[in-house]
Amino acid sequence: MTILICIGGFIVVWLFLSRFVLCKLRWSDKKAKRIFSSKEVPLEIVNISIDNRNIHYISTAPGTIPTLVFIHGTPVSWFRFEKLMLDQEMRAKFRMIAIDRPGFGYSDFGKPMHLQEQCKLLLPVLEEFKNDQPMYLCGHSYGGAVVSQLAANAPGLFKTVIILAGAIDPAQEKEEIAWKKVWDKTVSLFLPGAWRPMYTELIWFKNDLQDLAKDLPKIKAPVLFIHGERDKDVPIANVEYGKRMMTNARSIEFITLKGAKHQLPLTHAREIKNILLRLE
Repeated sequence: MTILICIGGFIVVWLFLSRFVLCKLRWSDKKAKRIFSSKEVPLEIVNISIDNRNIHYISTAPGTIPTLVFIHGTPVSWFRFEKLMLDQEMRAKFRMIAIDRPGFGYSDFGKPMHLQEQCKLLLPVLEEFKNDQPMYLCGHSYGGAVVSQLAANAPGLFKTVIILAGAIDPAQEKEEIAWKKVWDKTVSLFLPGAWRPMYTELIWFKNDLQDLAKDLPKIKAPVLFIHGERDKDVPIANVEYGKRMMTNARSIEFITLKGAKHQLPLTHAREIKNILLRLE
């Protein structure tokens, strides 16, 4: 009985710490400022309200050069693109902006939204970034679906759309069946930190991608797919689907990173940097 009580107490403490202290997979603004300051990189931190929702993002470099906007996957937040945003060559070419998607980071953490709802919320934010220079849009994993929807909703806004290991093909996602909905309302309540909104997003994801499918032909900007050769989390079949569905894109380019898996911004930042620096 003593052992069971100890185990139960440990689980309760772990859940509490995970929910409220750990596992939120985000940097505090104080930590971000400290890290960027140590590299002598200017950093602007912004919180804005759109339709009664908070959107949090960071920006680096002056606003008079081309803009590159990063959209992260799930369950992380803007700091997934830390390596690229701290790079001197990247900062010389781009004003880089990384956004916490709704439900993650400091954008109303724990309150996720459907894909299409996220994009309606984010588009006015991106409109504010216009500065008479080209704007590039880059999304990783789930963020690949977000940038695809944004590019479909605003065909003339982006110079190029970059999809890093993007999940866009509904055929690659599992069905949203009834037991998952029940699970989402019960057991998932006890998931720690960012895994809870992540699970909710993934419950919705297949249906959201089916809604995205009808909008993919609206994309007119050039599209660049970058995908890891050994990606098991998001199959490379997503690229073929995108090439087939984005029928009105000005151009579609596909680059395979040999031996790479899914976490490209972490494991292959240098290769991605070299590709992005070639954008015109």
